[in-house]
Amino acid sequence: MKTGQWEGDYTDVEGHRARIQFKITETGASIRGEFQLILSTEDQAERYQGNLTGSANGDAIILHFKMESGEPMVCTLRLQEPAAYAQEAVFGVVASVPSLKLGGGVLIAWRFRDTLSESSARD
Repeated sequence: MKTGQWEGDYTDVEGHRARIQFKITETGASIRGEFQLILSTEDQAERYQGNLTGSANGDAIILHFKMESGEPMVCTLRLQEPAAYAQEAVFGVVASVPSLKLGGGVLIAWRFRDTLSESSARD
């Protein structure tokens, strides 16, 4: 899991859906960064943000998204083969977060290709 901006989707077993964005810095096996989770409900969008920490061991990744409220959202992820539009992709399981009424679920995220800088580098 490389340093950069990641974007993805979270769906939990209760039917909640959220967009997640996180920016990480990877140093060896250690991962640090910040995130924003936008949980959509019928009436509104709830925003949660905070810091994240984690570790990587080959393709296996564990991330702890620490909400400002203090309770972490723990994700167990695995690097996946990305589609042509992404540099990296992760998919995994999210543990439940009772204080947010999230019942656990799945998360998929991508680190997209920066087509502008890639085309400039080729020229």
